[in-house]
Amino acid sequence: MKGVANVIPFVLEYADMTVCNKKKRIIISVIVAVAIVAIAVFLVFKLNAGSSDLTKEDAVSLLKDGIDSAISKDSEIARNISKTTVYTVNSVDGNDTLCEADVAVEYYDIGSEIVKNMEAIVALEEGTADGKPLKSDAVKSIIREYASEWQKNAEKKTENIKAIFTKTGGKWQLYKSREIVNLSVGGIVDVYESIEKSEIKAQKRLASLILVRYETNEPDTRTSFEKAWDELKAEFKLNFIDEARWKMILDGFLNTLKITFVSLIIGILIGIIVAAVRSSFDKNGEEMKKRGGIGYYIISFFNVICKIYITLIRGTPVVVQLLIYYFIIFVSIKDGTVVAMLAFGFNSGAYVAEIFRGGIMSIDQGQFEAGRSLGFNYVSTMRYVIIPQVFKTVLPTLCNEFITLLKETSIAGYVGIVDLTKAGDLIRGRTFSAFMPLIAVALVYLVCVVVLTYLVGRLERRLRRSER
Repeated sequence: MKGVANVIPFVLEYADMTVCNKKKRIIISVIVAVAIVAIAVFLVFKLNAGSSDLTKEDAVSLLKDGIDSAISKDSEIARNISKTTVYTVNSVDGNDTLCEADVAVEYYDIGSEIVKNMEAIVALEEGTADGKPLKSDAVKSIIREYASEWQKNAEKKTENIKAIFTKTGGKWQLYKSREIVNLSVGGIVDVYESIEKSEIKAQKRLASLILVRYETNEPDTRTSFEKAWDELKAEFKLNFIDEARWKMILDGFLNTLKITFVSLIIGILIGIIVAAVRSSFDKNGEEMKKRGGIGYYIISFFNVICKIYITLIRGTPVVVQLLIYYFIIFVSIKDGTVVAMLAFGFNSGAYVAEIFRGGIMSIDQGQFEAGRSLGFNYVSTMRYVIIPQVFKTVLPTLCNEFITLLKETSIAGYVGIVDLTKAGDLIRGRTFSAFMPLIAVALVYLVCVVVLTYLVGRLERRLRRSER
């Protein structure tokens, strides 16, 4: 931490934005971004690691209890052998949900002795010397006597093994793997598995005395971070890779862009016309009224129509307008995409009209007079003098309207159009997984808006430089 404290003043001094040039600011931004990512990764792994409360003494106790629970109730030989097994836990490593211990297991290899003396067990099948068969209890009694001798003759061995402990319900427990159970009972698991399906009754009696169970389903040794990452990958595969569902997102995105661009063009055309009518009435209405003539009434009529259009569009939700266009006005049009283009275009036209009207009203009256002095009529003046200047003024705002329009098209699914949002919802309905497809849709919109916002910012700076 001392090193970090020493570096901070240097970074702050270097980052003095009053004297920093553009290159330095980029370098500092990269350094800060890398530092933030490094700290975030460190915290994730630090928090994920947690701390284990399992001690070596607890591990030994859990080993004994775990092996004892693995031995069948009637497996006397296995139980007697397990009592002679000694565990030495050298280390315990893990987190608060899973630990791995390095254990030295000291045991008697009675399994090898049983294999050596298997002929004696098989011979019990022949019965007594006079040929009478031995009863089950008598066979087991003889095997118990043999077992005492086997245990005395068994070689003492020590092997190192990894024991896994998992915490369930707040309690630690041993994962009873085949390896740890087999060593703990002197290798008789191998013997049991070799004779469990034997047709020889004597061997069946032996099997009942050495029956031991172990777990075959390995515990999940992944950390919570790894689990989350694997789940994320599985979600991604389910929602996008399986059945090539990513194509639905791509097709929906292309539909969204198509609707947005066409709607914007329609909106600009309507907006220019409406803005020209309204601004003409605002600027020349009084003068035309004084002069009289039919021109004033014509422009007044169209001005009222434009005001009603703007009021209706701005006063009703766009989704309601879309439904009205699709189910009432353009019911004969079967292609929902065309209806959506018209609906969003008409909606955008009202807002674009006000943008252009504000731009036209901001132009100095002298510009109109200059156009007239050049011999232009009113339409030519608007076309060659006023509109080009208006475009320069309102272009940033128009770009912002494009961004808004892009997001508004997300309701196109109401009329059966598979746009970007609808595509994400369809994937959600098929996979029953809402997180991945909807977050992906949100990210696509976010990236588009961020890119467009950046481009608008560049455009505004360039326009400001051109004014100077």
